[in-house]
Amino acid sequence: MRTYFSIWPFCACLPLLAGCASLSPEGSFSDVAASVEERTGRQIYWAGQDDGSADVAAATADILSRPLTPSGAVNVALLNNRSLRAEYAKLGIAQADLVQAALPPNPVAAGTITFADSGATNLVFGGALQVIEMLRIPLKKRVAESQLEQAKIEVASSVLRVVAAAQIAFIKYQAAEHSLAHLNGTLKTTRAAVTAAAGLREAGNITALDFETQNAELISQELGLTRAKTQAVITREALNVLMGLGRNHTRWLVQRRLPDVPKREIGINNAEARAIRANLELASARQTLFTLAQKYRLTKTQALAPESSVGGEWEQDSGDEEAGPIFEATLPLFDWGQARKAKAKMEIARARDIERALAVKVAARARSATQTLRAARKSALYHRSMALPQAERLMRESQRQYNAMQLNVFQLIRAKQSQLQATQRHTEALAAYWIARASFLQLMKGTLPIESETLTSSAPDGAVAEAN
Repeated sequence: MRTYFSIWPFCACLPLLAGCASLSPEGSFSDVAASVEERTGRQIYWAGQDDGSADVAAATADILSRPLTPSGAVNVALLNNRSLRAEYAKLGIAQADLVQAALPPNPVAAGTITFADSGATNLVFGGALQVIEMLRIPLKKRVAESQLEQAKIEVASSVLRVVAAAQIAFIKYQAAEHSLAHLNGTLKTTRAAVTAAAGLREAGNITALDFETQNAELISQELGLTRAKTQAVITREALNVLMGLGRNHTRWLVQRRLPDVPKREIGINNAEARAIRANLELASARQTLFTLAQKYRLTKTQALAPESSVGGEWEQDSGDEEAGPIFEATLPLFDWGQARKAKAKMEIARARDIERALAVKVAARARSATQTLRAARKSALYHRSMALPQAERLMRESQRQYNAMQLNVFQLIRAKQSQLQATQRHTEALAAYWIARASFLQLMKGTLPIESETLTSSAPDGAVAEAN
C-alpha cells in the first residue's frame, strides 16, 4: 500500500493566514485627522484616490469669496495643497505594506514530462512551501505595523507644518501690503515737498543743494516703493503656493491691517517640557527606534533559520506511481547573518543618537521661541505706546510751529515723514510679533518652527529693554 503526500489542501487554507487586513487607508487617515483636530482644532479632508475636485473647488471658492483671513488661508491650504495630499498617500502605501507583510508566500509548483524511446511518458509533479517565511509572518507584520504608525505621525507632522507655514505666509503678505500703504503715504508727502522745493528754487528762495536733497529723497523712496511692490508679489505668490491655488483662484482680497497685540499673552510657562512632550518629530524618531528593533529581531531569525521549503512530489514512470515529501534548505556555511546583524545594530545606535540630538534641538528651540515671543511683544507694545505717540506729538507741534510761521514747509514735511516711518516700524514690529507667536504655537502643537527669516528682527530696541 502506497502513501501519497499532498500539500494542496494545506495550500487552500493559506489565504486564511493573511487575516482580514484592509487595503483601505481610511482608518489610518481617521487617526491622523483626530490627532490634527486635537492639536489645532481643525478638520482635514482627503478623498483618497478619488480627487474630490468638485467639493474642494466649491469650498475653496466659498472661502475666497470673502476677504481672506489667517484661518481662511489655512483652510484653503488644507483643502488644496498638493504636497500635503502626497503626504496622505504615505498612509495608503504603509497600509498596503502591512497587508503584504501578512500574506503567506505563494507556493512553488514544478513539473517535468519526458518521453522514452519505447513511447512511454514519464510525469513528475511537485509543489513546495517556503515554511520559514510563513513562520516569519508575525515578525514582518510587527515591522509593517510600526512603519504604519510612523507614517501616521509623519503625516500629522506635515499637516501641522502646512498650518504654520500658511499662517506665517499670510502674516508676511498682510504686512507687505500694510507697508505698501505706508510707503505710498510717505512718497506722496515727499512729492509734495519736491513740488514746493521746485517753486521755491524757481523763485530763488532756496539753494540748488536744498532742491537736489529733496529730489534725491524722492528718488530713494520711489526705488524703495518698487522693491516693496516686488516683495508683496513674492509673498503673495508664496501664499498661493501653500494654498495650492492655480491661475483661476489668485484674485483674492485681504485686509491690509495687522491685528494689534492682544491684551493677554498665550501661556508660555513650561514651554520646554511641553514642546518635548508634544513634538511629533520626536515621536517619529522614537517610532523609528521601535521599527528598527523589530527589524533586528527579524534579521536574527533570518540568520538563525535560513531559507527552506517543504512540499511533496508525485511521479509516474512507465505506469508506476510514486509520491513522497521533498525539502530544500540553505546551509549557513559562509553567510550566517553577521554583517546584517552588525548593520542593524548600527542603525539602531544611529537612530538613538538622532532621537537624542532632536530632543536637545526641540528643548533649545522652545527656550529661544519663548524669549523671541517675549521680546517681540515688548517691541510691538513699545512702538504702540511710546514711538507712535511721540511721532504724533512731534507732528502736532511741527504743525503748530508751521502755522505760527516758525517752521518752513520742509521741516513740516520731515515731521510728517517721521510720523509715517514710525507707523511703518510699528507695522514691522507687529508682523514680527505675530510670526513669533505662530512659531511658538507651532512648537507647542508638535512641530519645530519654520526656520526662515522674518520681516524684521523681533529683538526689542535698546530703549524697549530699558523701559521694561
